[in-house]
Amino acid sequence: LKEGYAIMDMDGDMSSSSEVHSYAPWARQSYEQGYQWVIDNFNIYTDGVLLTGRSMGGGMCFEILQSHIPVIAACPIVPVCNTLWWWNYMNATRRSSAAKRLGLTGDDAPSWSGTSPMPSAEWNYLKNNFDKVVKYSPFWRCIDNLPSKDI
Repeated sequence: LKEGYAIMDMDGDMSSSSEVHSYAPWARQSYEQGYQWVIDNFNIYTDGVLLTGRSMGGGMCFEILQSHIPVIAACPIVPVCNTLWWWNYMNATRRSSAAKRLGLTGDDAPSWSGTSPMPSAEWNYLKNNFDKVVKYSPFWRCIDNLPSKDI
């Protein structure tokens, strides 16, 4: 603060026992509350923030861009395949929970295995729910002219 700026760092851990992912839409509220706490407790410039993050932090940048937090500039560093890449590293319980939270549907719902690479039945189920899975990803939600699920 003495130098004229503040850094807010929030950490998430995909490997924790939590069922929430740090750039999931339902996690945005935590970031918004953290930002508001900083604004309420420190005398800092409130007209906008600069964002950066890598991997899950990059995904969270996209979430914050869709929030009420005023952003001056953002530099998210995130793999373009982050949504399905993340599924590949979940255990069976987390895959099942995420599928329910996202409202994935269909008679072809697999028995989630938690294995990596994912079995073809699990990939096909995600492909059949492509529109819902893509809406989950903060990266893909910010892209116009999304590719088709076959690509």
